[in-house]
Amino acid sequence: MDKGKLDGIRKDIFMIGILAGLFVSSFFNYLLFHSLVGIYGISIAFAVFMVAWNSRKYNKGSYIIFLGIAYLFIGFIDLMHLLSFKDLTVFAGQKYFAGQFWIAARAMESLTLLIAFKFNKRLKERINYEMVFSIYFAATLLICTSILNFNTFPSCCVEGSVYTPFKLWSEAAIVLMLLTAWFAIDKNRLEVGEKAYPFLVWAIVFTLLSELSFLIDAGNHGLLNLVGQFMKLSSFYMIYKVAIDLGIKKPHDAFFRELKQNENSLKDVALIDLETGLFNNQAYQRIKGKLWVLFKKCRTVVGIALLTISDFEKLEIEYGKRTSLKILEEFVEIIMDEIPEDHFFFRMDTNTFLILFGEEEERMKNYAETIRKRFVLEVKSKYGIEANLHYGISENDSLLTYSIDNVYESANENLSRKKLRYVIQEME
Repeated sequence: MDKGKLDGIRKDIFMIGILAGLFVSSFFNYLLFHSLVGIYGISIAFAVFMVAWNSRKYNKGSYIIFLGIAYLFIGFIDLMHLLSFKDLTVFAGQKYFAGQFWIAARAMESLTLLIAFKFNKRLKERINYEMVFSIYFAATLLICTSILNFNTFPSCCVEGSVYTPFKLWSEAAIVLMLLTAWFAIDKNRLEVGEKAYPFLVWAIVFTLLSELSFLIDAGNHGLLNLVGQFMKLSSFYMIYKVAIDLGIKKPHDAFFRELKQNENSLKDVALIDLETGLFNNQAYQRIKGKLWVLFKKCRTVVGIALLTISDFEKLEIEYGKRTSLKILEEFVEIIMDEIPEDHFFFRMDTNTFLILFGEEEERMKNYAETIRKRFVLEVKSKYGIEANLHYGISENDSLLTYSIDNVYESANENLSRKKLRYVIQEME
């Protein structure tokens, strides 16, 4: 198991440990439990903002930054909810402030998710993050003053823990916005990203379950209230996974996703290799300029792997065109099976294939070596032919690489060295 997966498992185990500790605290003192859950959730919200905001230089036009800004203010309103809890005495006359801050925070959260994914394309083209920050600041200020100073925010609860019509209609609106956001995420799945998609869906599901739990519990602080607190915390954690794990640790995902969205523009007969169905050299020449523009914007890993079957011309002469074509198809099938689908594949000439990747070079070498070993074994077992392949890999160096052609030349040099070593070994 690679280091990235191990780190992810450790974090999930840590999160489970936190939840277990919070659950134990609920048996001793509900106010302690409520405060700890609130503080932890607010910390996650603030962390999402800090990381998302600092990542904006290579996540331009990304919903991650929009969510980060929003969750800063959602976290602040949740902090006000925590401080105005009825068993604390922070604000004078605060009997029902907590419910008002709660509904305001959930309304802002659901509206944010709806805007982020329903209008994602418009945001990407026109968004001004300083303006977004200002709007959320103004909205938060208006909410706080309407509750604390002017008493104009509608009541959510009356004597006897009875919910007001405003509270019930607000919950219905929140649920409707969350469901609409869910459909929008599903519709824009490619732009959202396959890795981020399940986390965002779970964030919405947990928020829906949280709202339902609190609504049924009706302020009785029973088991459903406990479940609701954990659901809300889990929802924030899912957003954390998107913003931090996907937005920062894997910024090349967003980079390659944007490039992949332009793939349809290449689906022209003249740009497709008819034998393999892959893009050809002409397609690579067309896309490489776009690739480098995106790299300069995102400042992330761009690499090239060149793979070639050893002595393919001799195989064709010795075993015939039909067999050599089957071997070629086997080779392509192995590549497509072993390399993640968000990479790009090109057939550069009869026997040379190029892969554009966003992985670290060491991981790409592992992929290439796996492909080589599998190719050797499968060609031997299916056709009884001794075959081999060579590969050369290179990735950009932000200090030394000036164009994608430099990366290609470096990969080609590495491939040539491997071919030379192979020839020398054969002669010996």
